[in-house]
Amino acid sequence: MLVLDLDALLQRLPASVRATVTWTKPRIDEGLRRLVAGPVDDAVLDDVTSELMAPVRALGHAAIELIVSNREEFRASLMDDLRRQEHRLQAVLPDTDSRDTLGWVLAFLRSLFGVALAVVQPSELAALDTQVAAAAEDEDFRALMKTQVALMAAVEAAKSGENNERCTELVDVAFLNAMKFKKAIRRQGLWLAPFPNETSDEQRDSLKRYASSLRETLTVEDWKTLDGARMGNLR
Repeated sequence: MLVLDLDALLQRLPASVRATVTWTKPRIDEGLRRLVAGPVDDAVLDDVTSELMAPVRALGHAAIELIVSNREEFRASLMDDLRRQEHRLQAVLPDTDSRDTLGWVLAFLRSLFGVALAVVQPSELAALDTQVAAAAEDEDFRALMKTQVALMAAVEAAKSGENNERCTELVDVAFLNAMKFKKAIRRQGLWLAPFPNETSDEQRDSLKRYASSLRETLTVEDWKTLDGARMGNLR
């Protein structure tokens, strides 16, 4: 279950269901404050992810009713939440590179959850919830959860407006964990394009922009180091 805007999700839940998960908000808020206060290292992120696994899973279980009643409406609402939080984060990220990183992470999550909502049948959702619980300690699955937790903390940092540097750091951490998860599911045979509707021209423009950014960022010594190293496929 992808949750970036906790308040929006809680408001969508029927009152009777919302009452059963009100306990999740203070638990989640407390964990996110630890990450915003920082510093952000893998040990702290892993610890907070463990703390938030139960409340996030409870929210996902509660959202099953929404998905079953109107899957398309739920999907559209999820994408609205992602877009809204993307705009919030873009407003505080300091440079194009950080905004590109954020764009890639959110695009990958859109693809991932878009596919999941399309192929998982309502009757399979309860079983999926059980599988998620069983996978809580799986390193690859935890990479996905760390992606979500880091993004949630970045949103909290952006809301306060007090630590934009921490917001950038959290987005970078989310990217690294999303890449790890993407590689893991690719080994299992699932290939996802972060930008499935990207045209050839758009892809070329993006590559040119990335190459230009590298030229501006790397020093002569950096290029010498790369030139002397044996490098394989970086994708």
